[in-house]
Amino acid sequence: MKARNTYRNSPFHLLKSRPKLRSMISIIMAILTLHLTVGCSYYRVKTVDTTPETIASAIDRYNRINKYAIVHSGISTYHLDDLTINVDDQTITGIVRLISPEHQYRKEVKKSGNRYKRASQDPMNELHIYLDESYSADIGSPVTIPVARISSLSVNDSDSGRSILYFTVTLIGALAVLTVIAVAAKSSCPFVYIKDGESYRFVGELYPGSITRNIQRDDYLLLPDFKAQNDMYELLITNELKEIQHTDFLELIVVEHTMETEVLIDSEGKIHTLADLVPPTQITADDKSQDLTPALEEDNDAFRFDSEMNGETFTRNLVATFENDKKSQQGKLYLRAKNSLWIDYVYGKFNEQFGSYFNKYQEDLQDEPAEKSLKWTSEQHIPLSVFIETSEGWELVEEIRPVGPLANRNMVIPIDLRSVNSEEIRIKLETGFMFWEVDQIGFDLSENQPTSVTKLAPTTAIDDMGKEVVKQLLISDQVYFTQEQGGRLQVQFPATSENPEMDRTVYVKNRGYYNYVRDYKGIPDVDYLKSFEQKEAFTKFAYTQFLELRESEQEILASSIK
Repeated sequence: MKARNTYRNSPFHLLKSRPKLRSMISIIMAILTLHLTVGCSYYRVKTVDTTPETIASAIDRYNRINKYAIVHSGISTYHLDDLTINVDDQTITGIVRLISPEHQYRKEVKKSGNRYKRASQDPMNELHIYLDESYSADIGSPVTIPVARISSLSVNDSDSGRSILYFTVTLIGALAVLTVIAVAAKSSCPFVYIKDGESYRFVGELYPGSITRNIQRDDYLLLPDFKAQNDMYELLITNELKEIQHTDFLELIVVEHTMETEVLIDSEGKIHTLADLVPPTQITADDKSQDLTPALEEDNDAFRFDSEMNGETFTRNLVATFENDKKSQQGKLYLRAKNSLWIDYVYGKFNEQFGSYFNKYQEDLQDEPAEKSLKWTSEQHIPLSVFIETSEGWELVEEIRPVGPLANRNMVIPIDLRSVNSEEIRIKLETGFMFWEVDQIGFDLSENQPTSVTKLAPTTAIDDMGKEVVKQLLISDQVYFTQEQGGRLQVQFPATSENPEMDRTVYVKNRGYYNYVRDYKGIPDVDYLKSFEQKEAFTKFAYTQFLELRESEQEILASSIK
């Protein structure tokens, strides 16, 4: 069995022999990240589909998620504060206020292609109420408006196509393909491809974040739409980066379940079924209400933990609110998320601080107590921390360890709800500035349904030299299969017969670690490096790097493309 060079969606293959180009692209991609974070975005005006009978309920729905109400009355506009819907007499009431600066725009608003600055403007949180006649009111005075006089409603939606076009034109669109993104993320883990017809399809990374031997753990990677061919499941595992990878264990977990449910495996290896996933009713980012749209679908329109704040605050949080109508004692949080390219870039800058001492530093970490290493990452807010609000305040549920920047992961986190005594479930996600990206968030209160589980050991594993190495992957015994840069491994697992009345979900359970291969120069500043032992030191370093890079981005971009 010979590995074929038929990668599909390979994130590194085309440019791995161009080190100078990779260095340049890393800089440009960091700048692109800054533009995505603090640059301009676009929004479009979306008319709310209502009838005279449903317009009051539509206003109430947006009011409950704290939309900023703007009334258009003839030639005047104003903010309607403390908005209340009176169902009995079919009116809305509130206090007339001046529109705040973050909701004011210099140019006339069009149906699409409206540009705004995320750092200072907030059009995504607006509800516009249009009246068919003028209602004069003084600023600071109450006003009552009959629902019958409301002609239409509109909200603002992300004009993602226009935003993408803007970034493509200004920052060289050819860099935005997956291959180049992976080049920028040059500190990663083994890439995993699944055999799909005559080619391989990239699906994710093995044992992400296990950068030293002491913190390796069991990892569970979903293999979406993985089908057996000729009664075999086939994986291709590659080392396409500057690192040495040590794989200890591989196993497929095949779960059969009803067509109506989705199956996910949590970080402890427990299987969960999702049958009634609901979106949040409200989202706030660092206490500021957000548009719900990015949370609703798997569309790569992500929350990036990138809000700009005053003061010495280096963490960011996202709070999602869900209805608790079933008063269940257990629930399941669903997240589709990944690490950002930014943390990958800035962690590389941190490693550079060790200079010629880096390899000794990395060697010393191999046998450091895992608790010490994990405590440091926790204090630097590198994990994505999940909290549940209880009657006693915010309670930590889980710290999600890194999952890599190249592919979103669908994750489930079981939540104990016995301490939640309200009609709402409030979940907080917290991490360092721009360390994670959350593409979708939901909550499921259904009970886990029965499933049928089959575990498959590999029957053959052939490295790029044609050697059979399957014995090194059968049990977790710290007898590793080691891959140098450029190595490839084809692994096959026997397929079992399928039940046509059931759906099938496949995971690969894996365990291992990897070490960077670096040749940094210079003598390290020992006193400066010791300062990173303090809480939030790396988090502050990352934010400082962000500010410095933002200030000089035009100079860096100009010099990198000469």
